[in-house]
Amino acid sequence: MTSISSSAIKLRLLGVVAISSTAWGCNVGIKTFPVGDTGTAPVAVDDDSETPASSDEDDSDEPSDDESGWGSDDGSGGGDDASGSGGGSTSCTYDDFPALIHQAIQDNGDPAHPLFTYQARDAETVPFDELRIESYQAEPYYGPSGPGSYSLSGTNYEDCALCVYVIQNCSDDYMCDKVYYVDQGSLDIASMSTSGGMFNATLRNALFREVTIDSTTYESTPVPGGQNWCVESLDIELPITMFY
Repeated sequence: MTSISSSAIKLRLLGVVAISSTAWGCNVGIKTFPVGDTGTAPVAVDDDSETPASSDEDDSDEPSDDESGWGSDDGSGGGDDASGSGGGSTSCTYDDFPALIHQAIQDNGDPAHPLFTYQARDAETVPFDELRIESYQAEPYYGPSGPGSYSLSGTNYEDCALCVYVIQNCSDDYMCDKVYYVDQGSLDIASMSTSGGMFNATLRNALFREVTIDSTTYESTPVPGGQNWCVESLDIELPITMFY
């Protein structure tokens, strides 16, 4: 299990910055709020089960030798032959996210379209990997703006209300080698508000699949034979920085 001290808020505000790499075909940016489209709202789920803490012994960014992967949502399996909602292998290329620095931003600059963003990096210098949680809190998405347990399974970056992904091997200008979009898991939010305060949440049993993201539609498409990134449990607790 990875816990991050709230005193480690060192990231600058990144704002609406595109993340792109011609070599890997990944274009990721803060989505705009379309007019007249229907988004996918997150679904609160009841989950009272205990989740074992993951080990902090291996925080390297090297591919994992663990081929066990995550089982499917119905408990039917795991391993190379199991598949999640996005299809493909559920074996883990990378395990856990060794977060070193992080920040939480509530952007109310456009009162009609508030946006919450959490960013965690594994390094203070380049190249870095970054895990992002984005909540598009207004229509048509209606992402989370308060506590609850939210399923991340089966979403797509194109229409997600609660979007969670990892970008890998990034430069200062956000040229990144790969994007991994969440395919399974949940985000349990204990504390969150559009008016500030603390952001306290736990990312559980998250399986991220390597994807490409269309720069126009934002549709995320799994890469055939691509890599997977597994995060068993990531605890988050820090103050929310407000922007108006």
